[in-house]
Amino acid sequence: MAVRPDSSPEWKSRPFRHAKGAGIGLLAALSLAGCANWRQSETEPVVTHKAESVQTLHHRTDALVMSSRFITIRPPETIAKVAESLAAEDTPDGMASQDSESSPAGESFLPDPWDTIWNWVDETVVDAGDRRRLLDNGLRVGLVKDRQKVDQLLAEMTPPSDLINDFMEQTEIATDVSGLSGAFPVRWAERTELWVRRADSKTRTVLARIDGQTVGRTLDAPQPLFALEANPTSMAGQIRLTFRPEIQHGPMKRSFTPSKAAVRMEQRRDAWSLAENQWDVRLSEGDVLIVAPTRTTQALGKAMLTQQTADQQTFHTVVLLTLDRIP
Repeated sequence: MAVRPDSSPEWKSRPFRHAKGAGIGLLAALSLAGCANWRQSETEPVVTHKAESVQTLHHRTDALVMSSRFITIRPPETIAKVAESLAAEDTPDGMASQDSESSPAGESFLPDPWDTIWNWVDETVVDAGDRRRLLDNGLRVGLVKDRQKVDQLLAEMTPPSDLINDFMEQTEIATDVSGLSGAFPVRWAERTELWVRRADSKTRTVLARIDGQTVGRTLDAPQPLFALEANPTSMAGQIRLTFRPEIQHGPMKRSFTPSKAAVRMEQRRDAWSLAENQWDVRLSEGDVLIVAPTRTTQALGKAMLTQQTADQQTFHTVVLLTLDRIP
């Protein structure tokens, strides 16, 4: 679930208000130079839960506590080309060695961190049929076996930052995933929305693979998310977490939802719900799930887990989802 950063206590602190005020001049200059595109207010995500601190969440007894971490990485293909170039420079004739199996690590062969990551991830936690559908849609999912190792490899793929990009990210206009990381509650058998990027400000064509066929829809200001639902299993200390891809789009619409006490008015956008591509995974407390696009992005993986920075560079998004507590 995305939590808007301006609703958290840190963003309301006095030092940040002063820093934000001091950066107005720089931000104005950047916007005039065309370095960033402001998001349309009507396309901002609708937050279904108020931001809560981890301490507050852990005092609640009626919900699971989960946390999400969004990591921006360079496209694996870009990293592979750099590795090949470095390997070629290490050979006498300037050509990369064809026999990589016999080449000592660190000399003429540099391991691809993207391939290495998946040596530390258990993808069999997802049903084989669901796994095939996910790969067909450009998505890879698995249970992290060594969090420290995966964090280290992801850090190797993280693009370098500079002062301007850091400032722009703090003001929410650098990347599509700025401010989406954080802790959130998940109630049993109820829908929880995990936003995976901010709403686009334009009309886009989104592709998905459904039952072996490519289906496309042109959507106004699309915003992808995973609709989560947690249910207990027969094994103590374990839950079944269901993920359903969804693309919300178009303007806000008013709807009325009946409840036991009264009729509740809500404002929602239309949604393309992809129930055909949902999957389940069983998690225990402390488990970390990784959700990432495939090396060559396509279909839902491209629509949901790629992003463009303010300077129009394309990057991939990796989501690490942790089950912090089971009530």
